[in-house]
Amino acid sequence: MSIRLIASDCDGTLLDDDKKIDAGMSEVLPLLRKQGIEFTLATGRNMEIVMPFVKALDLRVPIITNGGAEIYDGERFIVKHALALNDLLPIIEILEKYRIRSVYYSNDCLYTRYADAVNQYFLNRMNGKVEVKELHDPACLIKMELFKIVIIETDPQLLALAAAFINTLSSTHCLIAEDNLCTITHIQASKGKALMALAERLNIDFDDVAVIGDNHNDLSMFECFANSAAMGNASSVIKEKARYIIEDNNHQGVSAFLWRVLKGEVG
Repeated sequence: MSIRLIASDCDGTLLDDDKKIDAGMSEVLPLLRKQGIEFTLATGRNMEIVMPFVKALDLRVPIITNGGAEIYDGERFIVKHALALNDLLPIIEILEKYRIRSVYYSNDCLYTRYADAVNQYFLNRMNGKVEVKELHDPACLIKMELFKIVIIETDPQLLALAAAFINTLSSTHCLIAEDNLCTITHIQASKGKALMALAERLNIDFDDVAVIGDNHNDLSMFECFANSAAMGNASSVIKEKARYIIEDNNHQGVSAFLWRVLKGEVG
């Protein structure tokens, strides 16, 4: 058994707190490729937002975007799990009823509802990366192909209420991504399921895959793949599931782990 594919989360993992790529990647990635080991991303970001990182790293294999809702090969989406219309309508209704801050993801634009100082920190991540539009009429959403909704709520009881309702719907699930933030995607969309599909497409055994992450939306990868590395800054839930605990995202944890893969210390 030897590692042939490594998938990494972006925020809090490959990216430091200033949203810059781990500085050690430029040295270690070419050496990985010489050994026949590929590196890819499994991110909650959409394709437009993540493409600068894909280009900077010169990635050669498909990437997983929107929390597993899509797999993109550089030219087209080879997997797409858009939110189902029959679930989208009741989701919009409950978010509107309680005026919950929300960000709706299409592939080329983000639509924000009830934006204020609370969720501005989240929207600031998108500055210059993707078009962000204020949503005045949520009814227009039913005409769009949406892959993810982020909801941001400082009242934990209200967030839990909305998440519990959404998880009763037939083809949608709602997961905690950060303390006051949840992501809503199609029930078939998870990083773990998407990475399994990608590994099968590349004819790579699951035992030959390694995953790296830090937060709740990475949990499905840790449940699907044994060779899992949790960042030093990862949540306790992720650390409990991990085989390896590595340096944090501000101390080049990902590239340090890749050096361990090259040395045959992983797998």
